[in-house]
This record gives sequence, structure tokens and C-alpha cells, in this order.
Amino acid sequence: MQTRAGSKRLIREINEALILNLVRTEEPVARAVLAQRTGLSPATVTGITGHLIDAGLLIESETQASTGGRPARLLSLGRESVFAVGLRISRDSVHATLVDLRGQIVADRAFPVPSPRPEDVAACCKAAVTAVADAITGRVRGVGAAVSGIVDRESGVVLHSGALGWEDVPFAAILADLVQVPVVVDNYVNSFTRETLSREKDLTERELIVCSIGVSLGSALVSGGRIHRGRSGTAGGIAHVRLAVDPARSRPCHCGASDCLETWASRWGLELEASRQGVSWEQLSEPAGPGAEIIDAASAHLALGIASAAKSFGADMVILAATGELGLSRLVPRTAERLRDEYRHEPYAAPLIRIQEMHDAAVAKGAASQVLEALFTAQ
Repeated sequence: MQTRAGSKRLIREINEALILNLVRTEEPVARAVLAQRTGLSPATVTGITGHLIDAGLLIESETQASTGGRPARLLSLGRESVFAVGLRISRDSVHATLVDLRGQIVADRAFPVPSPRPEDVAACCKAAVTAVADAITGRVRGVGAAVSGIVDRESGVVLHSGALGWEDVPFAAILADLVQVPVVVDNYVNSFTRETLSREKDLTERELIVCSIGVSLGSALVSGGRIHRGRSGTAGGIAHVRLAVDPARSRPCHCGASDCLETWASRWGLELEASRQGVSWEQLSEPAGPGAEIIDAASAHLALGIASAAKSFGADMVILAATGELGLSRLVPRTAERLRDEYRHEPYAAPLIRIQEMHDAAVAKGAASQVLEALFTAQ
């Protein structure tokens, strides 16, 4: 049989990812252990680890005591040569986080954005990458960018972002032209979910839905520790689900439709509804004030939308993650209460429901981890 062109390179890349992932989970570790765990020959392991050391991906961290013969040198992930930058992009700022190969934050800064035009945002992102990379002497392997909206991660195209006013923007290509390294673009909730999974390994055993509640709405579906993305990255798109249509009082959405869940429970939708009713944003936080009815309606619609997704998916856990822009103390706890109530008549228990904040740095770190994760995964 004739060897297919590129097969040897593919096999080497798979073996490199296999070894890197083993070192990540078991460091410091000896080459002999790597050979035993992978089934590769000692000579092959020595060759691969030598290449990875030259690339700065591995270091010889310490010497293992020996009962005879030459002491073994233990391997760990390198922390001084290879980095990634994660960007959390909003309408008026870019939060940039530089992480090392172990996912530890090395630098973390926020930068103002002059306008939401893709070219202006990309220029600001380039400046942010340059600024945080000044803290290192190694190289930036790639950039991960997180935006609010629907993103086709494979093509790097932002299909729709109401927060930014973008439609079909090839942002990965635009930014890659400026930073001259590979760029991965995803949405907020997927990036936040990736960061959460990297910290909490037990969540990989769950059928999990993570819902982001902020300027916009979104959700990530996780099974077996993997985010399900669906066609063109559209899985989890609860923002534009229409649960009820009232022709007498339609709520136009930025997507072009009306009465989407986004119009009921996102900050964008809540601000519009409060303005229509002559209620200030501050009054929405008052439990008995004129904004109480708006929050009650928002929590009811949001709980129904999340319950529909969770029941269809068979989720055993739901994380309600509020972004910093939301700023409402009542909406998320009230949504959690109503979500539990949606399971009253089911023959099974409601999923575990957890409330937490979606910090900008966590989203940016998750975006960066999507760049580095390719090193540890055999494609």
C-alpha cells in the first residue's frame, strides 16, 4: 500500500498531542511512563519529546532518583515560551488576557473601543494583543476572541451580533491579517464554558447547559465534556426562540423577527421595555417597585425557554451565568426559582441549578484556552 502524502506528519502530530496531554495531566512525568501509557516505543517518545522541548512546549523540570543506572529526567509543560491571548469583545471595550501553556493568567488588561465597526474593533484588538504580549519573551501561538452573538467557529464568521450590530462579519480573517497568528472566534458562553470545564473536571461527567444572561442571551450545551455546536455554530441559540407572540403588543428584535426571548430577558430587551413603560433601570431592581412586573415577566419567559432546552437535551445541571453588564440582583435568582417550578409535574427531578457570575477575565481566558486546546487534542 502506498503511504498517503502527509500521513507521517499527521501521525507525528497525533502522537505529539497525545504526549502533551499526558504531561499536562501527570506532570512531572518520566519518558518511560509516557512510553508505557501511550504504547509508543522509547525511541519514538525520546524523538517526540526532544522536538517538543526544542519548541518550548516541554521542559525537563527535575531529576527522578534512580535505583541503578542514569537518573531519569522528568518532563513538565513549558511556561516561558508558548502563550495565547484571549479577548472578550464588547461594544465599548476589549478585555485582553495572556495565558501560558498551563492556562495560568500572565497579564490581564482592559482597553476602550472607539466604535463597534469591525475594522476599529480589530485594530483595538491588535493593540491589546501587543500590549499584553509585552510581558513575555516567548511567542504568542494564537488569539482567541469572544463576542456576543451567533458565531460559526469553523469559518470564523460572526453570523449575528445584536450587541455589536454585526451581520456575517469574517472577524477571524480580519483580525488574523493584523496580528499575523491564527485566530479563533467564538461566543461568550462557549468561551466561558470552556474555562469552567478546564477548572471543574467533574463537570465533564454531566449533561450540562450553561446560560449566559447579559446584554444578550446565549447557552452552551455540554455532553461528555464537549461543547455541542450544531450546524454553523448555532446550537444553544436560545436568544431568538419565540415562546409567545402577542400581535397587540409586539416586541421587535434586532434579528428582524419579533417577540424573541432576547426581547424579554436580555439587558437590551429589558432596557427597551422599561423605556416603553417609563420605568428607570434602577427601578427594575426594586422588588415592589414599578419595574417588578417587567422582571417577573422576564424571569417567567427565560425560565420557560431554558426549561424547554434542558428537557429536550436531558440536562442534569444548569448554570445561570450573569455577565457584569446585567447588573440586576433579582432577575437570575427569580429565574432559578421559576425554572425549578417548570419541573413540578415531571416524573423526574429538576436539574441541579447553579448561579454564578460570568467575569470578563474568565471569558477571555476561555477564548485563549480554545487556541491552546488544539495542542492537546489529536485531530
